[in-house]
Amino acid sequence: MGSAAERNTAINIWTARILPIILSGVIGYATYVTIYLLCVNYLFRRHHDNGFAIPVLVVYFVLFVPMMTSYARLYYTTVVDPPYISLGPAAIRERAYMKEKAKIRSEEDGVGAGEYDLTEGKDDPDSPGLELFYTKDVFVSDIDGKPKWCSHCANWKPDRAHHDSSSGRCIAKMDHFCPWVGGPVGETNFKFFIQFNFWTASYCLTLLIVMGVAIRRQTGLEGESINPHFIAILALASAFFTFTSSMTGNAVVMALKNLTTIEHLVAKSAVHVLAIRKTSYYENRNKRLSSTHGPLQEITYPLAHHTPNRPIFHNARATINIEPDTERHVGSLSNPPSDAATGYNQNSGAVHNGIRTPSPVQHNLVQQRPTTQYSTDRTDNSSSRDLQASRIFVLVKTNPGDNPWALSSPLLNFKTVMGFNIVQWFLPTASPCSVHENSESQFTLGPAVDSLRHEYGFQDEVSY
Repeated sequence: MGSAAERNTAINIWTARILPIILSGVIGYATYVTIYLLCVNYLFRRHHDNGFAIPVLVVYFVLFVPMMTSYARLYYTTVVDPPYISLGPAAIRERAYMKEKAKIRSEEDGVGAGEYDLTEGKDDPDSPGLELFYTKDVFVSDIDGKPKWCSHCANWKPDRAHHDSSSGRCIAKMDHFCPWVGGPVGETNFKFFIQFNFWTASYCLTLLIVMGVAIRRQTGLEGESINPHFIAILALASAFFTFTSSMTGNAVVMALKNLTTIEHLVAKSAVHVLAIRKTSYYENRNKRLSSTHGPLQEITYPLAHHTPNRPIFHNARATINIEPDTERHVGSLSNPPSDAATGYNQNSGAVHNGIRTPSPVQHNLVQQRPTTQYSTDRTDNSSSRDLQASRIFVLVKTNPGDNPWALSSPLLNFKTVMGFNIVQWFLPTASPCSVHENSESQFTLGPAVDSLRHEYGFQDEVSY
């Protein structure tokens, strides 16, 4: 990681630590003005107006308590249990090395050992975390059939995860980086972010009304001047209400659509490559149906190992099959992978959409030479246990603009974020989207994926 990137990350993190303190100070000031200066000094002591003071106090604390509770849960989760994806071994070593290098740079004149290769693990069949993907029935993959790889964190990125340059980490279901709440907003704290903004907007609206009435009352009485603290709170409440109400509206819309802010930016044109587990129904149907969409690309997990006595080229270990009698092509690629990365035998097969389709045989990759013979015996390279647990995935591209995680109704989408009953919507309990016990996929899949499965022969009927 470069020194400039490290400095930017450090600045962002420290800003995210300071702004919550400032925000807490603003809330404390608003509490002092509303409770002590307005209710106690002005209404109770000076005018003995219990009819106005008591309702103000009741409404204030009815909104203040859930606002501060949700903010405390939001800040705690963001700082103590942030939605970070674990760093890969290479990234851990590289960051430790960079810290050590910074300490001794003055002694060594800036000369140190070579940096670590952050692609380490990407081509390893036993790469840590890979099993979290192929044990599911569906996951988002790259064009080579493997999960998406983060070169900064040296790890496999789960579905809907993105690398955040502000914090220097991959964030699970990342929405955005918010310094006001202490850091990145994602899978573990997005629900609390919505709750805090909702309660804060309601709190600020109440302050707007109360301070407006108090100022109007002061201007209508002889011998009284407008309290400057009331004007200050009126201005602060106006600014924060505008901000938090817009954030609440935007976040609720994202929840209703089952999108994050990052996903929403490209929602109309986004295309996802899904690795869908091959089923017996899929095989039987594709024997009966003719190919109408071109061949499908496949990949087998666990990835194949090479035997020691066979030459290896570019550390490529993926076993990928291309069968002409299947139904969907993963699409035209501007930069198709090389032989070593994909297992394509470019010396044979037909050309489809500008891409040469390999012969319908399974290839275990070895040295890339025209005269090299490919091994078709997977038992030489895999243990019997791996063979019994092997899974074949077919790569299918979604239609542009389709959201694989949008459920059949906005209410269902909202519930996956906020909870399954109204009480959970307002209480700062854990969000259902942070639980990944579903064996089908890391997130609940919607009708768009069911339609793909039906269209390309993975299932008989579409369930909505």
